[in-house]
Amino acid sequence: MATASLARLRSNFKGAEITVLAKPTVAALLLHHPAIDRILVYEKPGKHAGPVGFLRLISHIRKERFDLALLLQNAFEAALIAYCAGIPERRGYDTDGRAFLLTSALPRKDATRHQRDAFLQIIPSDAGEPKATNGGCLPAVATSLHLREDEVWAAQNRLAPFGIVQGDFIVGISPGSAIGSAKRWLPERFAEVADRLIEKYQAKILLLGGPGDRKGAETVLYTMKHQATLLAGESSLREMMALISLCRLSLSNDSGPMHIASAFGIPYIAIFGSTEPTASFPGGRLGRVIYHGVNCSPCWLSVCPVNHHCMTSVSVQEVLVAAEEVINVGIKDSH
Repeated sequence: MATASLARLRSNFKGAEITVLAKPTVAALLLHHPAIDRILVYEKPGKHAGPVGFLRLISHIRKERFDLALLLQNAFEAALIAYCAGIPERRGYDTDGRAFLLTSALPRKDATRHQRDAFLQIIPSDAGEPKATNGGCLPAVATSLHLREDEVWAAQNRLAPFGIVQGDFIVGISPGSAIGSAKRWLPERFAEVADRLIEKYQAKILLLGGPGDRKGAETVLYTMKHQATLLAGESSLREMMALISLCRLSLSNDSGPMHIASAFGIPYIAIFGSTEPTASFPGGRLGRVIYHGVNCSPCWLSVCPVNHHCMTSVSVQEVLVAAEEVINVGIKDSH
């Protein structure tokens, strides 16, 4: 959701060197992004852990002599790093009690604002403040991620031994969520949707996710009547990005693959439960969010303490109808 801000930053400061400080997972996501000149990897845990590691990081950043720090992260730590590194201009929201560390502390008044738009408000123009049009609203900027051609070729080659070739109707299903089980739709329903897509579209199903998603993906695989390709826990983040870019449809919970699919213009279905989509859904004509606002949602919990009704109330048929809608839109857009 921060990639739109990076694009605006590059547009507003065409001659600047833009460096991103990010933890390894985010650094991998942003690799090869045209708005970025360099990425500094914040290795915590790792060489930047603890007081000695913090001083090592600060020393490195201080030597770079940056002019401006834009703190998209709302944590106190982000402001403390920029302050201790001696960056003269430090701009971000006045959250987490960190306003005294910032030279430009912005009030976060509207908690329901989409996170993408909240990030965009932090980006100044070369005259100092965000450029507004359309009655004071900032112009929309699309989210984006970038792959090299060799990464896409590698993904295609990886699928070839499974009998999946270019032109197949590939569906990526990501049944996991790093936050916890409260954000996960039922594995048996993912399995039924996968089987129905195979029967209707001759779809080739990829079960995707990180190492922590492997068990849930296996449950989906073993529940299915038809064959699927299990890749959860067997792909790096960059490899998963490339695999999603080859899909004709992505189905996931409220999780990273939802945003990756949207960034690559892949039709997607995202199922929300314990979280609320207003501030984080990717948007776009090619996406559908399914969310049942039951009495106790959004609870933002990692594990449901009651009956998980926000997810059990989402039916297979509801997901299939949404899938057909975005598939049809995608087909029309391709002609």
